Amino acid sequence: MRIYTHLFFVLAFLFLGIEPLGASTILGKVVVYSSPSHPKVYPLISGNKITYDHKALIRIAGGTLIADKGTVLKAIDEVGQTLFQIEEGNIYFRLKPEKARVSFKTKHGEIFSPKVVLASSSITSGRIVVRDNDTLVEVSEGVLKAVRSGGLTEINAGEKIILTQATIEEEAVGLEELIGKIGMANTVLNPEGAAQVEGKVLNVVVVDDDLEVIDEASLPEDTDIKVVGVSGSTLLVQPVDRELLAAFLPAAGAPIIGAFLGAAGAIVIPAAFAIPVALSQGEDGVVSPVTR
Repeated sequence: MRIYTHLFFVLAFLFLGIEPLGASTILGKVVVYSSPSHPKVYPLISGNKITYDHKALIRIAGGTLIADKGTVLKAIDEVGQTLFQIEEGNIYFRLKPEKARVSFKTKHGEIFSPKVVLASSSITSGRIVVRDNDTLVEVSEGVLKAVRSGGLTEINAGEKIILTQATIEEEAVGLEELIGKIGMANTVLNPEGAAQVEGKVLNVVVVDDDLEVIDEASLPEDTDIKVVGVSGSTLLVQPVDRELLAAFLPAAGAPIIGAFLGAAGAIVIPAAFAIPVALSQGEDGVVSPVTR
């Protein structure tokens, strides 16, 4: 099996040569081996969810990956890195972390290379196996870090760990106490990611002043964030710098909502019970809610 895997990596460097691509949504190329003698080549497009019915070789700038048959994933172009969201399956990877940052996200946690790469770690390789109840991460060369419910874990060459998903009850205990606390993003928030708050590394999502997720939000690592609410096991956060938040909000209505939250404080509202409300202004200038 090892020889077969290594052969794919050799073929990757010989068969594929990626030139700079004009379209920013194209991240690389995918070679699907539906037939050993006639492989099919496709572009790797950011945001497209792919199910691999055959073994596939993925080539991106700074790395090569192999997806086994049955793997389901999505590649996303983020600020300064490529994120692979893996729903299920088996991925082998061989990366050059000094050339490109690559991270992997599963339902059990997120795996990424350190921001500071040592000269001796020119190659990072290993495999990720996503199963129903856990994710196996094995590192053959280099070093990776993993964010899970227990915090940040470093995985060195020759090591492997199992990521498991804590129950909502386990992760949610005490999260309300973090409302109002200041933390820092550990990963790119686009709009989901991980942040460290009060010594804990937790899943977070960027929201507006109405505690609604901002799908267009994209905040870089090390952004200072403030916890404004909790939804299940996820913290609802906003950047401390209000100008960063304002870039993703419509101009109309923002002062009214902001003033309301400023007076009322942070509110924990389960998403399932959110009631759509519209604001209407009468001739006397009074703003009143109108239920839909």
